[in-house]
Amino acid sequence: FEEARDADDAIRGSDGYDFDGHKLRVELAHGGRGSSSYKDRYSSHSSGRGGRGGGVSRRSDYRVLVTGLPSSASWQDLKDHMRRAGDVCFSQVFREGSGTTGIVDYTNYDDMKYAIRKLDDPEFRNAFSRGYIHVKEYDSK
Repeated sequence: FEEARDADDAIRGSDGYDFDGHKLRVELAHGGRGSSSYKDRYSSHSSGRGGRGGGVSRRSDYRVLVTGLPSSASWQDLKDHMRRAGDVCFSQVFREGSGTTGIVDYTNYDDMKYAIRKLDDPEFRNAFSRGYIHVKEYDSK
């Protein structure tokens, strides 16, 4: 959108909309182009997080660790998959020698617990590959 106000209106009018039996999720894109005034408007939300600007990225205390991801998995793929359990507010993917791991933050405790129960060991798929993942509560230690 050219104006931040238009993006806000689109989010307000479309987020949660029932489309053919599926609830739409509409939110600000992370790392989008946006005009400088648009980025300035949201810069207070993203300062201290690498200074990337663009969208609003929230973290929470309701975090799970996801292991067994295919090497082609992106943070977007992971976020989409984990939304089956509830409201995801952040996701990140790490590629290390031992494989691909993800961290997912939920907005509330119940969604996090549901993800641990229901999404541990299901088949994870993206456009390039598939694999079986394991989901457990994130231990900050």
